[in-house]
Amino acid sequence: MSWYVENLFRNSTSIREGIMESSNAISVLNTESDLYMDLLSVESTFKKLCDQNLVKFFDKRIVEFLSSGLSIEEVAEKVGVARTTIVKKFSTVCSRIAFVLGDNFSDLGYINYMKEKYKLTDEEVDRALEFMKSSSRRVIVN
Repeated sequence: MSWYVENLFRNSTSIREGIMESSNAISVLNTESDLYMDLLSVESTFKKLCDQNLVKFFDKRIVEFLSSGLSIEEVAEKVGVARTTIVKKFSTVCSRIAFVLGDNFSDLGYINYMKEKYKLTDEEVDRALEFMKSSSRRVIVN
C-alpha cells in the first residue's frame, strides 16, 4: 500500500501552487517544501519506471489523469472502464513507486515518520493505519 504516494499524485497541483511565495509582486520558488521534494522524487521514479517500460501505457495515463486533478469517476468515464479498475491500476503503480523509494513512501514507513515527528500515541497510529486502509483514503480534502 502507498497512501502517501497516492496522495502526492492526487494533490500535485495544490502542492505545486503551495511552493510559490509572492512578495511585492515578485514570485519566488520555495523549494524547501518537504511535500514538494517528495513529489519530485515520486514523479522522477514514475518517469524512470515508464522509461524502462515497467508501467503500461494505460496505467501511465490513469496516473497522469489523476495527477491533473480529475476524479476517479471522471477518469473511469474518460477511458471507458469501471471505477474499480482505475483504483486498482492507480494503487498498483503507486505501490510499485513506494517499493522502489522505500522509507517514508510506504504506509508503514510513513506512519513511523509521523509517529516520530508528531509524537503520536499508539492509539493515534492505529487510527491513522485504519484510515489508510479505509475507502475514505481516496477522498481529497481541500
